[in-house]
Amino acid sequence: MDRKINLGILVNNIVGESQFLAEHGLSILIQIQEGEKKEDYLFDCGKSSSTLLHNISAYGIELKNLSLKTIILSHGHYDHTGGLKGFLENTSQRIPVIGHPDGFSQRISYVGGFRTISCPFNQSEIREVGGDLLLTRDSVKINDYL
Repeated sequence: MDRKINLGILVNNIVGESQFLAEHGLSILIQIQEGEKKEDYLFDCGKSSSTLLHNISAYGIELKNLSLKTIILSHGHYDHTGGLKGFLENTSQRIPVIGHPDGFSQRISYVGGFRTISCPFNQSEIREVGGDLLLTRDSVKINDYL
């Protein structure tokens, strides 16, 4: 069976001259197509939902057409989690969100002074807007490829 895996960079620091917006952070859309079966996964959500949603649209993708199976959070910094809540608020489905239990812990950075770099919302807020949290310290097999 023919299999195609596409990685689309939705949020990144650099975009060049294009219709996409740049911001500090990362979000990658993973699209797996095997025959007629299509599955989408979101790896991180960038710093803001406005940039994330704009860039999804700039790719020519409508949220209602995403067959999003899971959102995967690599870690709890704001530039990888900040777009999560707004993204979920703009979808009409409950979506599993996989991350580490410490991903919602307080995080600070010191570069010329202290600043918070934590996820900008708590677990309850994610659940309220449609995120089904799976927080684990173990590896998780999402499908045959992830």
